[in-house]
Amino acid sequence: MAKLPGALAVVSLLLTGCGDARPTATDAEPTPSQTTPTSVPPEPSTTTSTAADEPPPVPGSASALGEVIPADFPLLSGLPEDSEAEPGEGRRGPNRTMRPIVPEACGERVPLPDHTDRLRAAWTNPEDGRDRQLVTFTDVASAQLYAEQVLDLFRACPEEVTSEGAEESRRVTVVDSDLGDFAGAASTQYLLYDYPAPGLTTWTVVRVGAAVLTSVTYNEGGAGADPDQQAADQRRRDAQAIAGVVDAMSTLVEDHPSEPPFGPSGVGRFTLGMSRAELLALPGVRITGDNGVCEDFESAGVVGHLQPGLGVAVLSAHGDLETPEHVHLGSTLAEVRAAYPDGAGDEVWFDAPPYRFELGRDRRVISMMLLHPDQRCGS
Repeated sequence: MAKLPGALAVVSLLLTGCGDARPTATDAEPTPSQTTPTSVPPEPSTTTSTAADEPPPVPGSASALGEVIPADFPLLSGLPEDSEAEPGEGRRGPNRTMRPIVPEACGERVPLPDHTDRLRAAWTNPEDGRDRQLVTFTDVASAQLYAEQVLDLFRACPEEVTSEGAEESRRVTVVDSDLGDFAGAASTQYLLYDYPAPGLTTWTVVRVGAAVLTSVTYNEGGAGADPDQQAADQRRRDAQAIAGVVDAMSTLVEDHPSEPPFGPSGVGRFTLGMSRAELLALPGVRITGDNGVCEDFESAGVVGHLQPGLGVAVLSAHGDLETPEHVHLGSTLAEVRAAYPDGAGDEVWFDAPPYRFELGRDRRVISMMLLHPDQRCGS
């Protein structure tokens, strides 16, 4: 399965009050309007800063790993020209000096994980901001996990009060999209005393291969007679505007190697039986729970269990992975049985050590696990 290194970045916005700000793009020479925050209804994001504030390269960052996205990649495709903006506004980028965008909602954030390259561009005008970021990852699973995390952040925060007196709030709607290999969009509408207020922010997240595109737009819509229709219309316009970028993302896929196989001893950097110390030494790994028998952990594209005295006991991966026998998410029960004739199971679970496959109602694989023969974490 082909993949592309990269990750999508997210636009940082300063949003704190009511009605006159938009996502701002920041580069090496910010204009006064970009360095002075204005106030708008609070939006899921963080602050931007100038390129002069950019920290030193860190492992996994684009500046540390080099350029993967071509210099002529059309990240500005579909954005207005400079001539359509007021003096001092207009296009910014594409470049790698603008800081990443980190979405935020209900006090939670999705930081940009390890990635291989990042490119950002924007077009700004009073009451009209349009930001984009393209990020490439080392594999499809990492890109998919990041895209899902951004959309899940908004799904988990459908409503949020943004003022002490509860007079200001915002409402978020998340919908699926048919762009790319995986996509969704989140519309944020602002309310004042429970009535629609000016301000509409739209996040569109698209994965193609191992690359993720994030598009963020802000304008003064959302307060008309039919705010929900306005939000739907804006999502449609944004999808049309980034269509050329999504098409260009497909050209990146074929330049990179296939996914590593899932099993039989592990996947990528993760192997059954590796010690807790070895696991936690890998970048991006975090412990997420402990049921008294095993610890839960996760990293980009992988979740699993640690068993005391054994190490990594269970691995489960997401994305476009497949076993060496070509079983993957979506494979039929008949295909699983043909690949593993010595396996056994029913229409829900099928075991072919070290594999365990879970099947949905349509008898297709919905999850794949690798189990250590001595594990006690799973039944």
